[in-house]
Formats: sequence, C-alpha cells, structure tokens
Amino acid sequence: MDMSDERMEQDDDEEVPCDKLLSVMLQDELSDITLKASDGVEVLACRAVLAAKSKVLRKMLYGNFVEASHRTIQIGYEGVILTALVEYIYTDTASLLKRTTHKNSNNNNNDTLPAPQQQPEPTEAYHAATRRVQNLVKLNAAGTYFNLPRLCEKVRKELSAWLKTNPELSFALLEAGKEQGPSVPNEISFDLALYHIRNNTQGVIKDPNMIVQLSSPVLEMILTDQKHTMNEMDLFQLLQWWAQGIDGGDLDRIDTARTLSQHIRLELIDPVNLSTVVTESGLVSESRLCEAYKVLALAAHANMVLPKKQFRLELKWLDSQSDVVTSPAVNTHEVKLLDYPEMTSGTFQWCCELEELCNYTWLGVQHTGMQDANFDDGCFFYSHAGTLYPNRTSSSTIGFGFAPGSKVTLTLDLRADADQGGTLTATVVEGGAPITLFTNMRQEVLNCEGGFVPAAWLKSPGRVRILFVKKLYD
Repeated sequence: MDMSDERMEQDDDEEVPCDKLLSVMLQDELSDITLKASDGVEVLACRAVLAAKSKVLRKMLYGNFVEASHRTIQIGYEGVILTALVEYIYTDTASLLKRTTHKNSNNNNNDTLPAPQQQPEPTEAYHAATRRVQNLVKLNAAGTYFNLPRLCEKVRKELSAWLKTNPELSFALLEAGKEQGPSVPNEISFDLALYHIRNNTQGVIKDPNMIVQLSSPVLEMILTDQKHTMNEMDLFQLLQWWAQGIDGGDLDRIDTARTLSQHIRLELIDPVNLSTVVTESGLVSESRLCEAYKVLALAAHANMVLPKKQFRLELKWLDSQSDVVTSPAVNTHEVKLLDYPEMTSGTFQWCCELEELCNYTWLGVQHTGMQDANFDDGCFFYSHAGTLYPNRTSSSTIGFGFAPGSKVTLTLDLRADADQGGTLTATVVEGGAPITLFTNMRQEVLNCEGGFVPAAWLKSPGRVRILFVKKLYD
C-alpha cells in the first residue's frame, strides 16, 4: 500500500455528522430490507441495526414471524413516523425531535377570554404546529410499541419544552392523545396536556383556533377535570367559544354545547354574568338558571360569599387521602404533600389548622421537580418555633411561630411581577400582617420542571388539617 492509499483511509476515518452517517447507511448497498409505511412511503434500513436497538424488532426480523423471511416489511405507521423511528435507531435522535418555533399571533394580554365571535380560519402556522404535536404523539406510540423507552423520554422532554413556550398547544396534544385510541398508552399526552391546562389557564385559552377545533369528547374531558384551576365563568366562556365555531356554529354543535353545559357549576358564576352572558347564550336551560339563582339567593341571605376561584378537587393529603394528616411514628420525620396541582404561576393561598402539635412541626411547600427520597431538596418550611428551613437546613429564626390550635395561612406569590422575585408569606393571627418567610421563589420554579405543592413536615404524633386552598391571582 502506498502513502496515498494510507491517506485515503485516514480521510475515511474522519468524524462523520449524524445526518451524513444516516444518509450513507441508508444507501441501497448497505441496506437489506425496505420498511413500507401505511401511506406507501418506503424507508431503507439494515436488519441487523434495527434488531440491535430493539428487542421487539429483533424478534420480528429474526424470529418465527413472516417478516423474518421478507425483504419488504409493512409497518403500520405513517412515513414521517417511520422515517423518524429509523433516524432515531441509527443516530439516537431524529429531525422530528429538533426544536422549531411557533409563535401564536392570536395571543392577547387580557386576563379573561374575549367575547365569542366568528373566528378566522386557522393559519398555516397553526396547522404546522398541530401536525408537529400529532407526529410527536405518534412517535411516542411507536417508541412504546418497539420498546424504545429512551425515545419516549426524548419525546416527552420535547413536548414539555414545546408546551412551555406554546401552552395553547395543550389542546392539540390532548386531542392527539385521544385520537390514538384506548389501546395506545396516552399517559404522556394526557398528563402533559392537562398539567399545562391546569397550571397555565390564561396561557392556554388565548388562541381561538385551538379551542374551536376540539372534538366534543376532549372538550368534555376538560370541563369535567377535577383538578383544573379555571373558574366556572372561564369554563363557560370556553364552552361558548367552542359552540360558536369557526363558521358561527351549527345546530349540532350548539346542541352538544347545551348538553356539555351541565358540567358548569352555575352557582359559582357571579349574578351579573349569570343574568347576561350565560342567559343570553341560550346554552343553559331556564330550570338550571333558576336553581343557580336559588343557591345564590340563599347564600346572600346567610351572608355567605361563594368563592369564585374555588377549585373542584377534593382537598386531601396524599398520605391519608383525607383533609387531615397525622404522623403516628415517634421521632420519625415525615413530609406530607397535599394532593394538589403543581403551582407554577399566579398567587395561591391555603390555610392549615394545627389540631395536635408535634414535637417538631413545619409548614410550607415542596418542589416536585427537586425532591429526592428524603425530601432534602426543593422544600421551604416554617417551624412552630419560628425557624426557617430552606431545603431542610435551618437558616434563621423570625421569632414568631405557632401553637396547638393555630390556623396558619400561607400565601405563595409566583407572579412574574411579584415583589422580591416571588414570596412565601405566613399569617398566624387572623387579620394580622403577613410575615415574609422566603423570597425569590419564582427562580425555584424556573430552574427545573415541576412546581410547588403545599406540604407539612412532621416529627412524632401530630395532626394537621387543610381548611382551604384558593388561587388569588393568575
């Protein structure tokens, strides 16, 4: 071999970019099978490479299946999904997983839904964004079927990042998951979509196209969700918007909306909106309106104020599945979390009653994305002795604690314009001034996925009752 041959071999051994490597490996002479998609698209591949990545494909291509003896193999996925699947198997990534940007031109800065009206036709950007979400859901289904958990995790991270900047796509994700049918695991689609709908109400309801395109089963799923933070008037306006449709609505859609309106708790809508917006919509029967007015009248007679921001979910601690949590073990630290949607933005307030004080009792929040087995990270607690414990480490004493029978009201402010970068405050004496416990709480939310949930940290026997939780501001 002369020096020119040696140099040529050295050049061949250069680092090759993944996309170039894929194009080389999918050439005819390096491929021994053709994968045919459900829409007729054909993708060249190497049987051994596919089998090395997936045990399911190994059994299919080398086991006692008809595919083992065929060169052309039918795969029940669309061409774009099949192409992405092969890309991932060869390069550990896929073009479908690479971030693109979708800007929603219909966003507004109001805190309430605009009045329903005839909506414009969806834009090409809307269709492109929706297709991308649908394809990611299908790619996740393929990854699940072929036992590629790392691919599913990459899809989940991509969808999560996508929804952080485009929360209005949560509806498209929910729809895409529903379309996969009951035989396909849809946890990623449903969990991610509902998480963003619950925790970013104003962000997800600003694009009319995303709402009017929903199917009635998905709309019903949203209206009956017991963990959302949307108030009943927002839910009704969402339903009214959907009923209006792109073309002004049709009789079938309006009839369906009337049926779905039964899921709205009319008594939690203020009388002004009830007598105007709700009544004039024609979506609610007279009998239901009369029943709502009756509840409101009785509440007014009893000097009761029905909470407009009341959440539907039942207040309960995860540990006890009730509104009371106890720590029966002596000298054992136990962190108890409230069964509640993660708090990532807005202002929340909750109240705990110390029915029986432990030797050590702390109240505060736990960040779900930072907790470990011992709950050492992401927790911010305030003790009965007035000591502050960020991440379970004593930092300072404010000298103002609480006693048995105390009702401690905690307020977490995570608004973008919150003072001191977001605060956690406590009020122990009814009507007293709140005490600032921790600052820069928003940064804790922005640092990683997840959010805060109310928590109690108990050592030795004690009882803590959750009295209420409410969202004060979006």
